[in-house]
Amino acid sequence: MITLMQDAMVVNLWKPTDHSGSSVSKSNATYVSMKNYRRLHVIVTCGAMTEATTNFKAYQSKTSGKSVAASSISSTALAISEYWTNKSSTSIASSGAVFTRTAATSSKMVVTSTNSAVYAFAIDSDQLKQASSYDCVGVAISGISAAANFAVVGILTEPRYAKDAMPQAF
Repeated sequence: MITLMQDAMVVNLWKPTDHSGSSVSKSNATYVSMKNYRRLHVIVTCGAMTEATTNFKAYQSKTSGKSVAASSISSTALAISEYWTNKSSTSIASSGAVFTRTAATSSKMVVTSTNSAVYAFAIDSDQLKQASSYDCVGVAISGISAAANFAVVGILTEPRYAKDAMPQAF
């Protein structure tokens, strides 16, 4: 049997934090390398949320790690055409919460004031300008002026090379 931990690399992009009143610029994001992976799934788990519109955008960078130099980050957000959420489920806390597809606008995922909701989107490595040395992805967060408690996890999938140990992401 193959497990998630054998087929993917799980990385913490933003630890569980109260981000109240403080956006996270693209320069302060944590960038993960997609050199050895085809897809990055970004999952946002929300706690107490009173902020009505928190915006999540993905950017490409030439460097992995935290607080990357602005000169190595693309000025244009990567295209996000859709995302998934369970925020409209009648019973979010239940284990059977249903996820629905939502069309993204302006290359961003919008998280609302629904407590305990989960949101997810994916970035394909084909979206990166690898010919210009862009092979890393990070998530910037804006529009936070009220309580916004959440964590952001990235799951790198479809490794390019089969190995016993998964390739490094940082």
